[in-house]
Amino acid sequence: MKLVKFVALLSIITINIAFANDFGSVKTFNSGEIYYEKAIKEEMVDKLGKYLIDTYFFDGTPRSVQLRDEGISYTLKFIVSDSLLTDKTYLKQVRYFTYQLSDYVFDNTPVDIHLASTYFITKKVVKFLRLGNKIEVGNDDIFYLPEISREKADAFINYLKGAGFLTGDGKAILIETVEEIFNFKYPIDAGYENNAEYIDIVKQFADQISKEFLDNGNIVIYLTDIYFDELRAISNF
Repeated sequence: MKLVKFVALLSIITINIAFANDFGSVKTFNSGEIYYEKAIKEEMVDKLGKYLIDTYFFDGTPRSVQLRDEGISYTLKFIVSDSLLTDKTYLKQVRYFTYQLSDYVFDNTPVDIHLASTYFITKKVVKFLRLGNKIEVGNDDIFYLPEISREKADAFINYLKGAGFLTGDGKAILIETVEEIFNFKYPIDAGYENNAEYIDIVKQFADQISKEFLDNGNIVIYLTDIYFDELRAISNF
């Protein structure tokens, strides 16, 4: 998946300057503040600052975030209004950004996002979204979880190329195996999950993959939104 703008994260405000020293060192990027523990290298903070500018989160509006190093993961705290704590669409976006932050900023180290009050007091934790390893094939991104070997992922990529599915037009797919069932997930445009003609094509594709790639094994094709959340499942069994 390509870089998604952070502009979707709304209602984030700056902290009270009188309490600033309580939250660690601070660096400013386009009117946005990153508070961080002294043990965190400034190069990492600069990389995060650039990312937040590139994704239009630090857009010149005063905003504050706090970065903490938890040892095996990072915590990034955002100040949000209470109304967003139960907004399902917003929380789904935030969960996806945990992956994107890990991928673009933190060298694939897991990142949890804490939605917090004005003084960085955590109100809700959004855990890291695990998408597994990533292979970039031109403009296409292929994610595979640890139970899939790199060799099998490469073989499936070659199969999808031969089948005309991967064409370099910016697709994202995720593959995994659950209880010996091969799962193939990919985002679609809204509405196609209810298109009978399209569903019939997907069903034929599932049968084709089973016969030609999986030695007649079981497969489920999941049609998803851009966050890999299921819209519809089609199987060959």
